[in-house]
Amino acid sequence: MTRRGTPASGAAVGVLFERHRDRLRRYLTGRVGPTHADDLLSEVFLAACRRWSSFDPDRGSELAWLFGIATTAIRSHARDEARHLRRILALSADRPQAGGADESGDRVDAQRRIRRLLPDLKLLDPIDRDILLLIAWAGLSPAEVALSLDLPAATIRSRLHRARRRLRRVDATHDLEPEPSEGGTR
Repeated sequence: MTRRGTPASGAAVGVLFERHRDRLRRYLTGRVGPTHADDLLSEVFLAACRRWSSFDPDRGSELAWLFGIATTAIRSHARDEARHLRRILALSADRPQAGGADESGDRVDAQRRIRRLLPDLKLLDPIDRDILLLIAWAGLSPAEVALSLDLPAATIRSRLHRARRRLRRVDATHDLEPEPSEGGTR
């Protein structure tokens, strides 16, 4: 790699990519899963091109510099996804109620549980989370989800079962904790 202040050349970025892509991709896959790893890998190298002149070999290796960029990309991805999940939750709370009082009470209870579980949704594999949200919030059937994600229906059912089981375990631990009361004791 070149010294600080030198503009990026396509050949130099290509060499850097060939040299470090596999190691960076393994790291990204471990952090965000295979679904998002390639997108973030592209972002890392685009950012490296933009910040090329900021690399200072006296401060560390090019690999350490790239891992720093990758970590920043992961944090940004996590913030964007958390923000997106909060928006989805807010939109689901604004949906009109379809049924009677019993269904309305069930929906309020479900929304309360979703709010409690929202931080735990990000622990799911991204595809499992997509499947769960497409069924729970978009109201799609497993067959429709299979079509929308271009996966076999059996895979959708299996992954949905696994995601629900994991969230039930997490929800059970939440049930052991007292829920904050609004305006006094319960």
